[in-house]
Amino acid sequence: MFTIVEFVTKPDDNHRAERVARGQLIKRVCGANAFPEVQELARGARFPNEGMWLGSPSRKLVRASSFRKKLLKFAKEKLASQPSFNRATRRKYGTLKQIYELAKTSNTGWGTKREDWQGIPISDEILKSRMFERFVRGECSDREFESSLNKWMSDPEEFSRIVYDYFGAENLMDAYFADHVSKIEAAVDLLAKHNAKARELNAAIILQRKKLSSMGVSAGVARKKLRQYTMPSTVFDDLEQSLERILGRGRARHFRHYCQELSKRPEMFKRSDAFDLMQMCYAYDCDLFRCDKAMADVFKKFEPFDGCLVGRFEELIPRIENKLSGL
Repeated sequence: MFTIVEFVTKPDDNHRAERVARGQLIKRVCGANAFPEVQELARGARFPNEGMWLGSPSRKLVRASSFRKKLLKFAKEKLASQPSFNRATRRKYGTLKQIYELAKTSNTGWGTKREDWQGIPISDEILKSRMFERFVRGECSDREFESSLNKWMSDPEEFSRIVYDYFGAENLMDAYFADHVSKIEAAVDLLAKHNAKARELNAAIILQRKKLSSMGVSAGVARKKLRQYTMPSTVFDDLEQSLERILGRGRARHFRHYCQELSKRPEMFKRSDAFDLMQMCYAYDCDLFRCDKAMADVFKKFEPFDGCLVGRFEELIPRIENKLSGL
């Protein structure tokens, strides 16, 4: 979801078609080669994720059993609203079996035309398959029904139309990630203040060492007596272990590396780094990973990403060609 939410942002009236086109580009270029949601990595999801950019093959957004219950409830409410139907008639037709039989004989074809959906951006594939018509007749298996709907709701091409055009959602980048990024910013600011205090302390220690040296104390003894402050490694150990529980083993090493660099120079942090770090959970699986130059510089000595990061867009095509020539 993170990849799609960041790439297919909320459109204004002038950019609706362009946002849909972005989702179409992902689908056209990548096909079924989808990266799983970040939180699915710890559950064993890997690239390619059966073409699902949103959700996972094991976690269904739509279930046939739930839809069937709603269908039965809807039918009973409709029957109850008919004053000409007595209790016996309502009981007779208030079962799934009778609903299926009624749907077979009525031949309404509901759900096969776009106007049936009252603005819901249903896909052409679902309309052409007559899936809903077949489902209410009992002629569509649960597996086909769930597969078709979950695929549609997880389709990057449909994301902007479903989430932003139909449901009118706010920008999901802000809704889901703004608070988290603000907390990261606050933590970085605290780290910067901590580092400033540490530098003041270490400067004072150096002065005290000089005083001891002027009194005849050797430099080695002075260093042992007055040690400079360094960030405890356990801080980074705890961070990595905490993130591994969310991301999976080995997927948080780049967070640790970034924070170690950040502890040396907190001024390097910018808000977009938080999003880049999340995307870099996938860099372990990539031959090449496009990022900005600043992030490529931060990770130039990070062994798992060696030869992978591309810090300038103009370098991307030559790097791809170089990779292909080595196959």
